[in-house]
Amino acid sequence: MDADSYRHVIQACFPRFSVHTISFLAEGWGSSAWEVNGDYVFRFPKYTEINPGLLKEIGVLPALAEGLPLRVPHFEFVWRGGSAYDGLFVGYRKIPGIPLTPAHLSAPVVRGLASQLAEFLTALHRFPRRRLAGLGIPDASADDWRRRYTALYESVRARILPLLEPHKRRNLAAIWERFLRDDANFCFTPVLLHADLSSEHILFDAEHACITGIVDWEDITVGDPALDFTGLLCDYGRGFAARVLTAYQGPADAAILSRARFYGAIASCHEVLFGLDFGLEQHVTHALDNLRAL
Repeated sequence: MDADSYRHVIQACFPRFSVHTISFLAEGWGSSAWEVNGDYVFRFPKYTEINPGLLKEIGVLPALAEGLPLRVPHFEFVWRGGSAYDGLFVGYRKIPGIPLTPAHLSAPVVRGLASQLAEFLTALHRFPRRRLAGLGIPDASADDWRRRYTALYESVRARILPLLEPHKRRNLAAIWERFLRDDANFCFTPVLLHADLSSEHILFDAEHACITGIVDWEDITVGDPALDFTGLLCDYGRGFAARVLTAYQGPADAAILSRARFYGAIASCHEVLFGLDFGLEQHVTHALDNLRAL
């Protein structure tokens, strides 16, 4: 679909809302985002398999917003499918800012940015898990997390390892097996996770040198707090991730950045499986190259 098609869909589904301008904003693996009238963002899943994640966002973000120090999307428009358009999509008032890049982490501001992210992660990870059942987010234990990653490794063994050269195959298998057999990797206290806290989802106001909001919550889940440090470690480096961790007041432990490093190392496994599931060869090729470089 092009801009005119999305304009027509939004206008047809919400006839009281006037679409004056629409332009492409960003695209992820599973969704595309369009800026409307300069003030709104409309997000459209590209595959129906993405819908459950967006429905989780719709259900949980209003409750989360109350206790978080940074803005999150407030969905003013939710279309769950109907005669005008059979797909799911959402619209929200645009949060000011641009994706936070490593170039923004200059010496005068890095401490403040680390403090903001630490405060955000502390609040998110302290969200009461007893409230999750009513918000559509299943609770989980550290043992559940281990079973989840064991099952993921079975998929890696069956679908990804055969695509790699023998020595690369052995290397990736060793990374996975070393992590899974170490009981110490599963002694954490589970928390509510953003689960995709990477640079493109952290919005930054360059004029005021501050973080303004966190977007794209479709992977929200309960699990290892280390996962929410993975994007910080991979995108901004160990020094910045360590700064955030120092100010963080959630359930940290001495091995949290070590586990974050593992999650970063195997992140391309998710992309290969995504590419295989949806027939997207570019994702498969790109992610296999990353795995070969481990």
